[in-house]
Amino acid sequence: MLELLRRWCADPSPDRVIVLDVEPARALERSGGGADRFEGRGLAFQERVAEGYRRYAALAPDVVLIEGEGSREEVAARVLAEALR
Repeated sequence: MLELLRRWCADPSPDRVIVLDVEPARALERSGGGADRFEGRGLAFQERVAEGYRRYAALAPDVVLIEGEGSREEVAARVLAEALR
């Protein structure tokens, strides 16, 4: 999986990738119920995608998983703190 992502992203590659981690059920709530091609595939699909991103973050040294729960301001502060590291 990592090699596929590296080939897909190619050059220039980012110094750091930030992934917001939100439980899929909560993410679906936040989306306002709109179903695009991903949200429309259901909660089980969303859970598999979230787990894939968590594995990606665990394996790739340039990927940072950030807790996505909280207010917009709280999440933005976490992202900014990581980006300024």
